[in-house]
Amino acid sequence: MLFAGNYDRTLDNKNRIVMPPKLKTCLEGESIFLCHQPNESFLRAYKNSEWERLAEKYLLVDNDDVDRSRIQRMIFLNGENCTFDGSGRFTVNPKFCKMVGIEKDVVMLGVGKRIEIWGKEVFEKNLGDILYEEPGAGSVFPY
Repeated sequence: MLFAGNYDRTLDNKNRIVMPPKLKTCLEGESIFLCHQPNESFLRAYKNSEWERLAEKYLLVDNDDVDRSRIQRMIFLNGENCTFDGSGRFTVNPKFCKMVGIEKDVVMLGVGKRIEIWGKEVFEKNLGDILYEEPGAGSVFPY
């Protein structure tokens, strides 16, 4: 199942967020891998099995003479596995919140095979770039 939708959430005083039920259904009982990529203003969350597939395909290849050490450090040091408590909450590392400007209000987007987690103020500041075409731009849909 692919993630879709736009959900407003609030970070509680223990840095926990309740996963929206529609997104949680798409997780099919799995935990998530939460990470930050440099130069992005949001966190990425992947279903654990999808993260493992991506890591095996792009990060852990060892027979193509490419030095992935720097990329591996960047991704794995800025990522962690997250599990859900009985209330469907997961904890966001305070370091990650600081990296992307999450203070209290959060916007979660389902974006195909990943979930994006934005600080609401950062999201609203970038909303035009994220959801709407500029005048004169071609359609994002091929039909």
